[in-house]
Amino acid sequence: VSALALRSAIRGAGDLDAAGLAFAFERLGGTLTSSITHDWLGLGTSVLSANLGEAASLLELVISAPRYDAAQVIAERGLLVEETTQVADDMFRYPFQLAFQAAFGGRAYGVPAHGLPDQLKTIAPEAVRTWHRQALLGPRGVIVAVGDLEPERALTEFTDVFGKHAARAE
Repeated sequence: VSALALRSAIRGAGDLDAAGLAFAFERLGGTLTSSITHDWLGLGTSVLSANLGEAASLLELVISAPRYDAAQVIAERGLLVEETTQVADDMFRYPFQLAFQAAFGGRAYGVPAHGLPDQLKTIAPEAVRTWHRQALLGPRGVIVAVGDLEPERALTEFTDVFGKHAARAE
């Protein structure tokens, strides 16, 4: 569900559809991507450092207000099903997938980070929305910024954008 949720979030957020979101990041000198592994997931962008605040605002929009239009979630689900089906033809990834499944069974590291085709086919758009509310809207995020940045300015810009979200108690 996490892979489908992050990839579907890129298909629209707030008043921006997928094309509008892509154009907004391109205007800042970058792109929007999602990353999903067994141990973490995230959204990222590579933009010109002068556009850090605007890029942070767009990322916050994608995190807090993804559209999750049913048609877009279903389209993304179809792409994920196809991609996960094709892994069986990959003579590097597929043996590792089989080894992890043998070692860990059908849970945790035994399931590929992007899921299995049969499981993905059953995920409804509402399940994606529910997962988003439970997993992404809490005080769990970490922001990492790398590049030609002035640390104090970057911290101020991130605080302005993400400061409304609750901080961890730890």
